[in-house]
Amino acid sequence: MSGGSVNSEEPYTVFKDQELTCNVCIAPFVFTSGEQVFWAIKGFKNAPKRCANCRLMAKLRRDGNEKQPFSISCARCNIKAIVPFKPSGCKPVYCHNCHCLVRHKQQQLEVACLNKIETLYSQLTVVPDARSGS
Repeated sequence: MSGGSVNSEEPYTVFKDQELTCNVCIAPFVFTSGEQVFWAIKGFKNAPKRCANCRLMAKLRRDGNEKQPFSISCARCNIKAIVPFKPSGCKPVYCHNCHCLVRHKQQQLEVACLNKIETLYSQLTVVPDARSGS
């Protein structure tokens, strides 16, 4: 089994997180196993050469987007990142990796909350209305 490319001779490929270096900003970044699966599904053969921030900047330039990029320090890990919006200062701003982690945790909490509500709702018993005389 290989760790980075899809081999048609193998029934499945195991992907492992890889630490890479961005060709643009020279910052290290993690090419996660999930991203590798996505890239393999899309048919991409090579690992990315740019970090998520530099890919975003290239996309904004390529799309002719007039949004100005802003440099931030991630509220969770303190690394420098670039975002395509001006932070208001009211909410924490995260780098790409931390944003994914925070969003995943938030979704897990929402699912747990919904499960708890469903459990409590199923435990409710119907009480006859005293006013109806039943």
